[in-house]
Amino acid sequence: MTQNNGHCNLHKGVSVVVASHRKNNVPDLIHSLQKAAEKVDFPTQIIVVADYPTDEIKQERSSVTWIFVDDKSISRKRNCGVKNAQYEIIAFVDDDCKVDAHWLHRGYTFLTEMRKYCGVEGKTTIETDSAAPAMINQYKRLEKPGYRTNNIFYRKSNFLSVGGFDERFTVQREDLDLAFSLLENGEKIAFDSRIKVTHRFRKGEWWDLLKNCSNRRFDPLLYRKHKVRFRAQVGSPFSGSLLVLLVAHVAAIASLWGVAAHYFILADLFLVSVLTMRRAGRAALHLGYFIKEWVAVFAAPFVITSALLYGSFKYRMFLFL
Repeated sequence: MTQNNGHCNLHKGVSVVVASHRKNNVPDLIHSLQKAAEKVDFPTQIIVVADYPTDEIKQERSSVTWIFVDDKSISRKRNCGVKNAQYEIIAFVDDDCKVDAHWLHRGYTFLTEMRKYCGVEGKTTIETDSAAPAMINQYKRLEKPGYRTNNIFYRKSNFLSVGGFDERFTVQREDLDLAFSLLENGEKIAFDSRIKVTHRFRKGEWWDLLKNCSNRRFDPLLYRKHKVRFRAQVGSPFSGSLLVLLVAHVAAIASLWGVAAHYFILADLFLVSVLTMRRAGRAALHLGYFIKEWVAVFAAPFVITSALLYGSFKYRMFLFL
């Protein structure tokens, strides 16, 4: 038993915290977690903090600790889960993931053997599905290391030492903020590709691009708290293609009062089409899917610009490029 800065007494083991808002997905995750728990010789705890009623599913999965929080905020749900965690190591995973059979063993073993690290991030792989559209770039980003809480282990004592998740980050950047706070506190976070999670391919979410653009409203807050690390590890909120498209949109709008307006407009629409085909891959051959993606790509520069302006005013820290 270890003392955690006066907060609580922590036992050896792993508490898995899941912030859930996808009721239909969580049973598969729990099944994979229970399979992983069968392969370890240390105690484990699965905590699901959900923003939907859990009475029915609680009866089917009685070994899981279910907590209802009437709030969509991911950071608030995760903080609530950690508050109820019994063990010294906290593992975070999302409800649209499935863990490898050795996930718990490898995450726990790494942190018990490598005491110089406060946390370890694992490898995420996007699920493939022959019936799904081609995997688009917005999902590929999840395969790159980024301190994401869909696959990461932390010592609870270190998590609490920086105050946990900043609940102002309700849907995005809360994981980066936590990691940056720990790193700036002198801690180290490792990466181990053997700690594996499979991320579901979310079919039909053609609005994923616009959702991520909208969530950039939290970037000014992250920049305000961690200017140096933001510039070094995040960089511009705009991807290169979105920045080029924004310039094309602005040029097309500005040309409306000129004689060559139709050239600028056609060039702008052609660029949107090219970026849509690159983003959608072979799925662009399906007209309905192409139209939805085209609308999303066209709107994306306006959405991200509006989100950054909103965040800059709200958090009093201007961030654009």
